[in-house]
Amino acid sequence: MDPNKDNNQLPADNNPFNQATPIPDAQPAAQITPDVVSVPKKRKTGLIVLISALILALVAAGIYIGLTLLNTKEEPAAQTTAPTSSASDVASLVESVKSNLTGELSSNSSTFAFRLDGNKYLTLPKEGATTSNVESAVTSKSAANNEQKLAEQTLKSEGLTLNSLSEEAVEFNATATYWSSEDAVCQILNSPFEDFANASYTLVVTCANIADYTDTAAAAKPFYDAYAKSSEQFKDNKIFTAAKILDSETSGYKVATITLSSYGATVGGFVGLFYQTPDAAWHYFKGAQGVVNCSDYNTVDLKKAYVGDDCYSTSGQKFVQI
Repeated sequence: MDPNKDNNQLPADNNPFNQATPIPDAQPAAQITPDVVSVPKKRKTGLIVLISALILALVAAGIYIGLTLLNTKEEPAAQTTAPTSSASDVASLVESVKSNLTGELSSNSSTFAFRLDGNKYLTLPKEGATTSNVESAVTSKSAANNEQKLAEQTLKSEGLTLNSLSEEAVEFNATATYWSSEDAVCQILNSPFEDFANASYTLVVTCANIADYTDTAAAAKPFYDAYAKSSEQFKDNKIFTAAKILDSETSGYKVATITLSSYGATVGGFVGLFYQTPDAAWHYFKGAQGVVNCSDYNTVDLKKAYVGDDCYSTSGQKFVQI
């Protein structure tokens, strides 16, 4: 599959808005810890790509509908009355929303990708970030839509406003809206599909602190800047997961892998390969879904950065080292 191609065809059991680590022709996979990791000793990048794809495929096989419904549900949550909340307190925000919902309530430990103001890419919150969540199960789509209105009215009353990311989130009859303030952001996910096992529709509200996205967004910026200079298509609104950084066998060089996916798309995810030159600048190499052909390492810097890695020789029909 061409990693540059965005496909807008939605499988019946997939959700396009909470993809953290998608792979081609697969449902989105589970959350990757959004911390940049630097490993002193270099491993084989080609092997990392293959292992990553296998792990993503195994994880994706168990997805029901996006990250929101991925996690094991806790005991149903009791509705509360007279909540108190502030825009900076995500738990209070969710409690306020919960008190106004009418469905069968539960919670999970889901999270979501978000785009900070001024950026053209999304990231997940940092590891250990505080998120709060409520899921309301109702028996009809109209009831789910009503739950969405109640949730939005509550967040508006708490001082949050509709975020511009919402304008790009209405596809496939799904609705993912984002409400934010200076301190907090909440995702309201209205599933377009019926949970046939439980004969219900779900509305999920998840809130997080804006500050928990600042570090991951800053860490992703040099990689987005390198990616933006490339000839790739569909460069904006990519979800950047954690960069796995390795030292090259050549002094002064580093290599990195990042899982990239398109926000709002269900396929087209790939592993982005990046390398750093001695001037500390990061460069985008290419998107990969397996071991790269040897002929693609066609510059001096690429050969220096990836020396010792495996590549595939199309002429020799075998794997060799760069």
